Amino acid sequence: MKQLESILKTILIFVVCWGLVTACNKQQEKYGGQTFITSLGDPPVEFIIWSPVDQNQILVTASEIGQGRAEIYILDLSTNKKDVLAQTENGDMWAETWLPDGKKILIFVSPDTVEFEKGGYWLIDTSNHSLEFFGESGRQIWSPNGRMIATYIVDQKPGTNFREVKLHLLDIRTNTDEIIYEDAGTQMLFGFSWSPDSENLVYSVGDYTSSNLYVVNIKTKALTKITFDGSNDVPVWSPSRNIIAYAKVHNGLAPSIHLVRPDGSCDIKLSTLGDARSPTWSPDGGKLAFGLQMGFIIWRLTKYLARMDTKLCVPKFLIRLKILYYQRRLIVSLTSIFYIELSLESTNTRQLNI
Repeated sequence: MKQLESILKTILIFVVCWGLVTACNKQQEKYGGQTFITSLGDPPVEFIIWSPVDQNQILVTASEIGQGRAEIYILDLSTNKKDVLAQTENGDMWAETWLPDGKKILIFVSPDTVEFEKGGYWLIDTSNHSLEFFGESGRQIWSPNGRMIATYIVDQKPGTNFREVKLHLLDIRTNTDEIIYEDAGTQMLFGFSWSPDSENLVYSVGDYTSSNLYVVNIKTKALTKITFDGSNDVPVWSPSRNIIAYAKVHNGLAPSIHLVRPDGSCDIKLSTLGDARSPTWSPDGGKLAFGLQMGFIIWRLTKYLARMDTKLCVPKFLIRLKILYYQRRLIVSLTSIFYIELSLESTNTRQLNI
């Protein structure tokens, strides 16, 4: 009898494991996996920003900061072709943001860049590459509805090491300017991003050893701190969900990409690949791209988004298996002993070289 129970147990475990593997493989085939974009050119890729309207377009800054060489181009993921918008052999430049309709981009150019008549912020038309000077200072990002511009200015206080950071909100329709955040003791603002409904902003403030994320409501000015340890930088709000991606450095470890809700709950570590930086969402909010040492990676987030959509932030694909012996009979109960989370991300990858 004991031998029979052992055989039945072995068969049952085999069947369960086979079922799990089969289900997982089917999910992988359905949802796909990852794409590695490797930078074989010179200068190397530094920053990436996904188009707000086109799944196949990623804005790339390739540069050697401080070395005088830079290139800004749009990479078409479907053709692996580059559309170079601006480049220099003597100066610095980088892409800041897309405009909401995806027809123009904003770039910053250092004053010593010889290809431009003056330093500051320039708008580039993506269709004909025409240039329009936009301003001399303050990074700026447009709200998704195109009605407001958020910008910040950092001023060094004379005779001190303190910097005064001010986050402004410009209403394009009324041409009114409102300060929604200011702090004379903050060293730097490390990125900010709009919510998809244009009603909230998430931003990172702190110094080079510690920084945290805050969410501010544009109308009520209600402020919520959503991270509390380490350096938490470059937040980007999903264009389709109440989820924020950001880069975190904790205990001196390499940067990793995290996902978090706007209230600070359900903080999930996404990447342990090392040196992960500058996350950016696809227009549909289903994928996240972020930089690595040798280029950048595009990651489909099916599993993670399913988990964050649950109220308690637990995996939807959770199988709880409990094996009990009762009166010499094998009873299988789907309760809670072993937790097996089905990964929806395929390990199969494709690679593009740029």
